[in-house]
Amino acid sequence: MSREMDLVVLKMIELGLAPPPKVEGVYYASDPVKHVRTALESLSPDERRKAVRKFRKLHRKAGKMRGRVAHSKGRAPSVYEKRRRIASVISMIEDEVIKEQTSLD
Repeated sequence: MSREMDLVVLKMIELGLAPPPKVEGVYYASDPVKHVRTALESLSPDERRKAVRKFRKLHRKAGKMRGRVAHSKGRAPSVYEKRRRIASVISMIEDEVIKEQTSLD
């Protein structure tokens, strides 16, 4: 894992989110959706609710930063959409970590 990805994992833990699965080459070692589900199952119902709400908030923020419009409300997202959401939040946090690193240099 690269140094940036290690910092992303630490930032996600700091934010109270489940960190992504390990990366092997270009791809995740396991399915990110299943990884997040198992991480959420280990939390208490109150902590799980907070983590899910925080993730949704970051997902909306990532969408606004990238100029995406909101998807239709009331419809359950597909597994592919969940993967895209996880990837967009991870990418946003990675961009923030890189920006912090460059501002420190």
